[in-house]
Amino acid sequence: MSYTTVEQSKKLIEMGMNPETADMKFRWDWNNNCPEVLPIVLEYTDWKDPGDIPCWSLDALLHQVPFPDLWLENIGGGYMWRCSATTMVEGEIDFEAEEMSFESPIDCCYKLLVKLLEDSYV
Repeated sequence: MSYTTVEQSKKLIEMGMNPETADMKFRWDWNNNCPEVLPIVLEYTDWKDPGDIPCWSLDALLHQVPFPDLWLENIGGGYMWRCSATTMVEGEIDFEAEEMSFESPIDCCYKLLVKLLEDSYV
């Protein structure tokens, strides 16, 4: 899966992520009263149909990390992902965050963004 889940998307928005940065959305299935299983790519930025839930691809999430030194790498022979961000001020590390995940690169990036939102860096 290369996009945030409904639960992850709702958490990001709840924490203050700008929903207009999403590049996908889950349409609301009014017949079943739940989001559709797969998101669709936005052709325009108006996702404001009632019930629609913004969704981020991996690329869109990575663009939300406000640091120039951002790494997303596969370690452990494909079984683990590491996402880290660092910012330097006058040659010294000002902020450093790192998250690891056994799930997927999107899960790893999501965890890093939650941490950055908690620390008010996004």
